[in-house]
Amino acid sequence: MKQSHNFPIHWGSKGFSLNVDIRGKHVVLCYGYPQESMYKQSLYTDFSSIKRKIENSEDLVASFRARARKIFNRMATYFPSGGMHAVLESVSEL
Repeated sequence: MKQSHNFPIHWGSKGFSLNVDIRGKHVVLCYGYPQESMYKQSLYTDFSSIKRKIENSEDLVASFRARARKIFNRMATYFPSGGMHAVLESVSEL
């Protein structure tokens, strides 16, 4: 996924961040945590980093937000338990 869709994943000690490469800058789209973490199994979107790093990004944020909602709504239908594998497979649609 990283090479074919240009979504770099940054792994941390407790989870990961999924980024998008915009003009050479890695901009966070969301953070994910496993079941064992203090956050439990969860996924958090973060569009504030886009606003901070990309000028005039209102339309870009609106586009990502709409697409993310569509993907996550579909995932809730197909994966009611919220498996992280579903997130990583579905995010390529962004």
